[in-house]
Amino acid sequence: MTLTFETKKTYSLDEFFTWLKLHGNPDARYELINGEIVEKDAGGPSGKHGEIILRLGVALVNYAENHGVEGRFFF
Repeated sequence: MTLTFETKKTYSLDEFFTWLKLHGNPDARYELINGEIVEKDAGGPSGKHGEIILRLGVALVNYAENHGVEGRFFF
């Protein structure tokens, strides 16, 4: 009896860019997370990325308001 284990390949950044050129779907968006290639949801940022973007936006608005920065901000 032979046991086989499925292992996930982890990619370096250079390998990820090479993979994109060779195998990436031009209509899809991919990202490298902990060495794993993940296709992003077309609906926009979600999960951890969405939380980071939200926190960064709040911090920028608070900074601008507290330091008298004038102008319009688009998020």
